[in-house]
Amino acid sequence: MNNYYALVMAGGSGTRFWPLSRKRLPKQFLRLKDGYSSLIQMTHTRLKNTFSPDNIYYVASAEYSKLIKNEIREIDESNIIVEPLPKNTAPAIGLSAAMIHKRDEDAVIAVMPSDHFIQNETLFSEVLKVGYKVAANDNIVTIGITPDRPETGFGYIKKGAELETIDGISVNGVEAFIEKPNRQKAIEYLSTGRYLWNAGIFIFTAKKILSEMGKLMPETLDTIFKVRDLIGKDPKKAEELFSTISSISIDYGIMEKVSGIRVIPADLKWSDVGSWGAIRDILPKDEYGNVNIGENILIDCQDCVIRSEKKTVAAIGMHSVAIIVTDDAVLVTPLEKCQDVKKVVDELDKIGKKGLI
Repeated sequence: MNNYYALVMAGGSGTRFWPLSRKRLPKQFLRLKDGYSSLIQMTHTRLKNTFSPDNIYYVASAEYSKLIKNEIREIDESNIIVEPLPKNTAPAIGLSAAMIHKRDEDAVIAVMPSDHFIQNETLFSEVLKVGYKVAANDNIVTIGITPDRPETGFGYIKKGAELETIDGISVNGVEAFIEKPNRQKAIEYLSTGRYLWNAGIFIFTAKKILSEMGKLMPETLDTIFKVRDLIGKDPKKAEELFSTISSISIDYGIMEKVSGIRVIPADLKWSDVGSWGAIRDILPKDEYGNVNIGENILIDCQDCVIRSEKKTVAAIGMHSVAIIVTDDAVLVTPLEKCQDVKKVVDELDKIGKKGLI
């Protein structure tokens, strides 16, 4: 498996994790609690079970490349692919695949986010190895997370029939990629057992993804090849060219339009750490279901997330709320509204308080 590469998407801004996550230090570089590694360090540690450190690549904008190097000291700077501009996941993956393909024409690449939490790391490694075997036969593979609740914050994958079993792990066809559902639909999806959460993890050969991009996004791919050859030689020209590319996700641009994709269902005990509500699934809770980070006082509180490491928060009679305190901001929200925290960031941008973003 010397031709097996990991590509970690490390450019996200983590706006739903405000006020802790900021543009200058987004979610993937944060420690959820004292004594924990950052999310990106956790990701790197997981990947070392399957990949040589030389074959682990990170893609992000220039402003995050130094943060990546500080967090992952064992990788070489050449393993950090710098996007000239943020243009969503399809251009980022296309540029990265083009650069890795230049190094190794037979490269098989596993693409994943940098800021997810996976408890079942042994199964994750086993699934990645099966995914490699399937992708090496000119297939695009995705990993679908077995859902344990009717979640409205994730996209879904409708799995088809089982196509094969490799090393005891099932590989299924994909019937459809589905956008985030309302609660009624999410309950229905959970009850059928045919729907999986879309974790944004894909495995394919560099040749395959570049071929599909050439069919579906030919102008984008043409520009990507030009940008690849300019990076390191003429950064200004590379940025000018990259700026002409349309911003589009890999799901919209490619995955929803390609037939024959495989999915590997996996119960990874996974979280995208996408909101403060997700913290309850990750960090230790007290007997009342509260996550209390800091020396805070909770009286008659249940299922809350309280984080204040410098100031003492006293909360009385709070149920299912998040109270997050930083040096310059306080967030108070019902946990069921955590997905709306991004709206706060948008509002701060509108009123010109960019120092808080």
